[in-house]
Amino acid sequence: MSDAGRNLAVRRGGVLLLVWCALLVSGAAAEAARRFDIAAQPLNEALAQYSALTGMAVLFDSALVSGRRSTALAGHFSDSAALTQLLVGTGLEAHYSGAQGLTLRRHHAAAQPAAGAAGPHTVAAHRYATLVQHSLWQALCASALTRPGSYRAAVQLHIAADGRVATSRLLASTGHAVRDAALREVLASLHIALAPPPTMAQPLTLLLRAADTEGLDDSRACPGVTDVEADHQGPVHPALRGTAQPPELPARQ
Repeated sequence: MSDAGRNLAVRRGGVLLLVWCALLVSGAAAEAARRFDIAAQPLNEALAQYSALTGMAVLFDSALVSGRRSTALAGHFSDSAALTQLLVGTGLEAHYSGAQGLTLRRHHAAAQPAAGAAGPHTVAAHRYATLVQHSLWQALCASALTRPGSYRAAVQLHIAADGRVATSRLLASTGHAVRDAALREVLASLHIALAPPPTMAQPLTLLLRAADTEGLDDSRACPGVTDVEADHQGPVHPALRGTAQPPELPARQ
């Protein structure tokens, strides 16, 4: 599973962040060193700064990082080394799940004593977060006004047992009142194909950020999607290619 985020300031090709159960990074995360200067602070805030500096989309379970603080980071590091440094002393580690993705989880030594793989609740929530991301991206791509790439926003979703959005909030304006209203309509009408796992923590917090990919115009951000298309079986954003397609989860009862 993979995803990519880009700088907040540039306005080409957006990307989605889900503040939930996974920490995903772009496969374009080169190991070339860059300058970091992130003070010791609440971990969620440090990860947000890390995302802004590296252009990576950071997804994590807010309950997992709650109450944890990052280690100060100052100097030149590769992106992966910087992330490792930020997590020192938190009891968490970045676990690579593929060539372009990783998940944030408790360090092996601090993990639950069970000797197996990740628990079924965590796996199900991780897969469902990917499905929500996939569904929201396609819904946003259905209109030129909400198509990711030229704005940033923060939203929260609470998904009901039937997969529909029970409540939604636009936490940060896009700076455009008409677009804000359009986003609220998209969120309110969003329907996820499967029921959320009953043990999944809610609400989900999602961040939409602009990307710094110079060649990524609207047609590449939403390939094959026109202003009138709104099909949950539509195209997948390039950043999501190679990820698990709509995950296998239990159907709604």
